[in-house]
Order: sequence, then C-alpha cells, then structure tokens
Amino acid sequence: PLGCTTADDLNRTIWLEFEECRKHLLSMSGLPIDMKEVMSVGAAFSYTDIHTTTQFDGVVKRNVQEAVIEFEASGAWPKDKEAIKRIKTALLLKIQDEYTTDLGIESNISTEYLDVKYPEYVFRLRVVHPSELFELSREACNFKASGSPDPALDFSEMRKLWWMPKF
Repeated sequence: PLGCTTADDLNRTIWLEFEECRKHLLSMSGLPIDMKEVMSVGAAFSYTDIHTTTQFDGVVKRNVQEAVIEFEASGAWPKDKEAIKRIKTALLLKIQDEYTTDLGIESNISTEYLDVKYPEYVFRLRVVHPSELFELSREACNFKASGSPDPALDFSEMRKLWWMPKF
C-alpha cells in the first residue's frame, strides 16, 4: 500500500536480526538466572527512527539499536541500588562471555550496556530490574503531586529502560 516492494524498504531486516539476537539470548544456558523477556525499545523497531546512532568498526558501519533484557523475579536480588547495578554488569559480562565463546559474535561492554555486533546492526543490550523503576514510576504517575518532582530523582534511566507492554 505504501509502494514498498522489498523487505529493506520497510526496514524489516532489523526485525530479522533482532529475532536472531533474541533467540541467542534466550538459549543461553550458563546464566545464573533465567531471562524473562528480551524486548526491542529502539525507535527503528516502531519505524519512527529519525536519527540513527552508528558505530564504525574499521570499514563496517552498523546502526545501534536499543534492547532491554528482563530476568525472572527472584528474592535473591538485593535492595541496594548500587548492588543491583553490579549484578547487572556481572550478568552482562556473562552474556558477553557466552556470545564470544559459544557463538563467536563480537561485542563491547560498559558498566551499563553490552553492544553485540551483528552483520548490519549493533544491539545495545541493557538489563532492567523492575525495583529500580518503582520509585520513579510512582513519582511520574502521581497526578496529585504539587510542584516539581524531587530533583534527586533521575528520570533518564526510566527513559532508557521503559517499553510499551505487549498485548
């Protein structure tokens, strides 16, 4: 209906590569806790991407797309925010190890995310733990609040990790 004749015209290749990435992640067996979901959150997945972040690796140019990993709920998760951040980084390190050793896929890691390099895209994987967002979501959804939100609250994490529910 839009005059598009190929899958590339509709940017469907991103979905094919993301599904491959998602299958790789969900099949990983060496993680200490199971993954609940791997979700796409980048603007290109909703066909609303107007500014693409690119990553150059020598002569290879890849678009960077965001994705979020949510692990199963467990009473073993700590309450301390700094401890949660360290656990998330440790999980990303374990994921990177499995990508490298089992699948031979290159990746780069930081304390906040893992960039996994597929042929056309780099998927920037972040781990989310719902308890991190409870306080922020309570403040964001407080319609009876008076004045400005607490300046100590940093809503940037919520913007990076929030996604639309799937029905």
